[in-house]
Amino acid sequence: MYRRHRKLVRGFFKNASSMLWPDGEIHVNHKITAPFSNWKIEELASEYSLILTELDDFKIEHYPDYNNKRGSVQHQLVPFDHRFSECHWIFGRYLNHIEDTFRSISYDVHSCVREALRVGFETYTRAVPESGYIGVLEQLHHLSIMTSQRLRNMLLQLDQQLI
Repeated sequence: MYRRHRKLVRGFFKNASSMLWPDGEIHVNHKITAPFSNWKIEELASEYSLILTELDDFKIEHYPDYNNKRGSVQHQLVPFDHRFSECHWIFGRYLNHIEDTFRSISYDVHSCVREALRVGFETYTRAVPESGYIGVLEQLHHLSIMTSQRLRNMLLQLDQQLI
């Protein structure tokens, strides 16, 4: 049963990674008691270039339409205790950290770009057609244009302050 559930979650991440926008997110509610604690959700997500950006206690009131189901047929109508669950959110795509870095005061553009291209290439080689390597390069080009404009504006403002 354990392997089948991990395979199901792995398949979910595989499909979600090809449909997720660069700034998209996935929320995964997951029990933290044994044997569920051995599922290694972060590891499964990383297989499809998804990263964990936040981890929180699961609060059912944040998900008004949430309706849990159990995996086993004999217990599927019995709700599980949410007190022992975590909400793994947010698994973001590969370029989020670059945009965040470019907006910061100090950054290492070289390593950020290299990492984005590495992850983009891994996504491409996993044959996820909707998120190919060319798409990664186009997003990176767009971000570099925006960053250049932002830096140019900052320099103009500094020049005006000196006058």
